[in-house]
Amino acid sequence: MNPIKKIKLSNILYSALYILLIITFLLNTINLSNSYKKFEDKHIQAIEEQLHEVINNSSSDKELQDGLKELVNQNSMEVSLSRGKDNIYSSVAFNYGSNKMNRLNPQAVLFEAQGNYEEFNLWYAIYSINNVDYSRNFLLIQSFISVLSLILISWMFFNTRKQMTAPLEQIKEGIHNIKQYQFDLIKQSDDIINQDFYTFSSNLEKTIDNVTRSYSQLELELKAQGDRLENIITVSKSLVHNLKTPAHLIYLENQHKLHSVPEEDQKTIDFVQNNIDQSDKLLNQINQTLNILQNNEMNYLSELEHIDVSNLFHETIRTFESNIRLKNNYPNIDFEDNSSVFSNLASLQILIFNLVSNSVTYSTENSEISYIIRNIDNGIELITINDSSTDNITRIKNSENLFTEMAPRSDNKFSSGVGMFIIKDMIKILDGEYLLETDGSTVTVSAKIYSKVKS
Repeated sequence: MNPIKKIKLSNILYSALYILLIITFLLNTINLSNSYKKFEDKHIQAIEEQLHEVINNSSSDKELQDGLKELVNQNSMEVSLSRGKDNIYSSVAFNYGSNKMNRLNPQAVLFEAQGNYEEFNLWYAIYSINNVDYSRNFLLIQSFISVLSLILISWMFFNTRKQMTAPLEQIKEGIHNIKQYQFDLIKQSDDIINQDFYTFSSNLEKTIDNVTRSYSQLELELKAQGDRLENIITVSKSLVHNLKTPAHLIYLENQHKLHSVPEEDQKTIDFVQNNIDQSDKLLNQINQTLNILQNNEMNYLSELEHIDVSNLFHETIRTFESNIRLKNNYPNIDFEDNSSVFSNLASLQILIFNLVSNSVTYSTENSEISYIIRNIDNGIELITINDSSTDNITRIKNSENLFTEMAPRSDNKFSSGVGMFIIKDMIKILDGEYLLETDGSTVTVSAKIYSKVKS
């Protein structure tokens, strides 16, 4: 049997035994009068049996007299026996008359009877018994129950104290061993507290071992990652730069097409003009990306401009329109007028992209997502509100930390898993304020961005 279950079962049995003893003590006290009445009835019955035995076993009046006399001497009673008008034995003197009832003090008499027995006229009175014997037995029984209850509850107290203090002492010793990194001295125990503590210490030991082994390779890995990142940036520069040529050709082709479209074909003119606008926007974004990739010192952050945040937010939301439709979400857009800020466009783009991405990715299906922009003193406040599941809320909170390891979501396997960290980092770069709040299933992310002053 499991030691914990064994302890629980023994505690239940001892508690039940203690309750049984208390019930017995109370029942004895409550039934004191009935018990004493039974004791008196038993006493009367025993004397009557002795009296009948003397009368039945006596062969002569002399033997009968001696037997009755001895019975009276042994017991606190009175007897009168006669045959017709002949008095055979009488322990008390009565005036002549057949009725002897109620001649004695009723306060002293416990039981009195008169009638014919065999050929005799029998009268006997039994005096109230001395209750010392009964009281002694009653007190002995009650004292025995009390002592047994005291012993039982004392044993339960010390046993419970031992069950409680022993694990705490073991944990205290275990904590001391952890401080000294002596994990091999931590003992496994049967109680659930120390089982969890032992599991924790074992995992901690493994973690420390893994960190110790990995730490010596960390600098090498970081150097390799740095070299790899530099190569990736170089390749990315080339790839992004190559995108400019087809984008520019599309732009020129649409410009040429625009001049050749008849004026009355307004529908085609609008279509071509839209292509020109989109191509121009794409070229601007490519140039911004190249500007960031070409600046390894992140000096691009010093490039400040007036940014229409409402327009930037709208464009970002449109990027996620397909995702929003797939999840049947309902975007609720609440933007105040003239929502602009003097800041770095690239950083703000990254921030808003991740705000929208997280709200869509972690929202529940068929729910509303709120996007709010508020004007504040010398800046703006960006707010996203969405409903999420318990697991996703945990992922959101974990993604605030850079080194949190999380398995990719099945519906978003390319996610970095550190979206909230990026949001926090971008807000820090922009000298803003960040706040993540959860209320039940509701997740609210707030980012306050203040206008900068170019130095």
